[in-house]
Amino acid sequence: MNRFFSTLLLCVATALCVAGANPPAGGLPCLWHFDKARHAAHAATFVDEGYLTADGRPGATLRYLRADGNAPGGFVRTLGKSHNPAVRGGAAGDCWLFAVPVDSLGRGERIGIDFLFGNDASAPKYYRLEYFERGRWLPAAQLRRAAEDPDVRYTHRLFASGKGNSYKVFGTIRLRDALVRDTLRIRWVQAADLRADDGRPIPSDSIGTSGFCNAHGLGACIRRLGARPLSRPRSVLFIGNSYTYYNLVPGIVRELASFEGRDLRVEMFTIGGCTMERHLEQADCRDLIERGGYDFVVLQDQSLHPALIGTPDDQGIAGHMEAIVAHIRTHNPKVRPYVEMTWGRRDGYTERKFDYDFLRSYASMQERIRVNTLAEAEAVGAGCIPVGVAWSRVRSERPDIELYAADGSHPSYAGSYLAAAVICTTLTGAPFGAAPSDGLLDPDTAAYLRRVTEQTVLGRD
Repeated sequence: MNRFFSTLLLCVATALCVAGANPPAGGLPCLWHFDKARHAAHAATFVDEGYLTADGRPGATLRYLRADGNAPGGFVRTLGKSHNPAVRGGAAGDCWLFAVPVDSLGRGERIGIDFLFGNDASAPKYYRLEYFERGRWLPAAQLRRAAEDPDVRYTHRLFASGKGNSYKVFGTIRLRDALVRDTLRIRWVQAADLRADDGRPIPSDSIGTSGFCNAHGLGACIRRLGARPLSRPRSVLFIGNSYTYYNLVPGIVRELASFEGRDLRVEMFTIGGCTMERHLEQADCRDLIERGGYDFVVLQDQSLHPALIGTPDDQGIAGHMEAIVAHIRTHNPKVRPYVEMTWGRRDGYTERKFDYDFLRSYASMQERIRVNTLAEAEAVGAGCIPVGVAWSRVRSERPDIELYAADGSHPSYAGSYLAAAVICTTLTGAPFGAAPSDGLLDPDTAAYLRRVTEQTVLGRD
């Protein structure tokens, strides 16, 4: 047995408690956070000892491991500016390893792996997401060949758009054998010593820093997706900003759909605060669009833009949405594009950059967003995902459910769950069944948010 595999067998894990969900020890979901509150603990365990434990489950670990054949040194474990675990100087074959002990996972069970991974321009470009079963490592996403070297096989390519870029990683495992009192092992492997920005080969000691990022509510998340048979797979591309990547919204959409027997395969390109104009200027975003094969594209604009349409500060907002929709259709002839209607700020827009009466309260801001988003979607020939309408109803009926993060703008987990439910129901056109996913919420709250979703999207009482 080689040294690398022996190391894997020593890694142990368990899962999490959040937002009212208390899965039993050895169950899923399993979650890691990377934030200021955990910085000191991570400095002691990751930087000094090389491992991170899952939230509330000290048996579940995330490690960075050197591959056989690579020098034992030559890399540095560190914590980034956002308190995220990162490594500088990794080499091809090195990996981040998740090890999660589980009590029981049945044959045919699907497991979702979601995380944000950040990099600088000189960080590694190609990675493979894999899981261990039947004595070997298997890909957890479609294997591709690198353009620079067809011998390099990868599942995910990192982008190099600007500083502090982050890339959303989604993968799905379908277990061929049951796991009973065993360890679920998943690894994120550096596939080559090639730079993210231009693909140049460089020695590992010159490769830049990359690591995990906190998605403001979720970090790395391993979740159950159920075991029921799935419909024909449909591919969804999310293009947006922090309203989309907070709490890993596309992963919640995939989870909700999977519990309903629908296979939604998600991909995402997000940059914080990004507009549709800026997205279309990004070569990496265009590359994802031009890859083609999408059934749906969900477009979430900068949060103030829908309200600013038709004002002196409107610098062609609807025109930029029309341009990106046209580019999407050129490369995806059968696609159905959607514009996401977002929500007003909890107390209205209180900053000084824009001074309009309709921004000064939640109600007036939400109404402006609603009217303008509906008109914009119709003008560009896209559907509209009415998250803001459902949001308004929940605020009115259940003010005890906090939809906002502390800043009064971004979504809490409950807000992200609501957004995901509205997106899922809009894309599938179907109500939730008898055994839906509650995500990380308590069952009563999740059921209420799904009920509001069905009433908003499907008109069901």
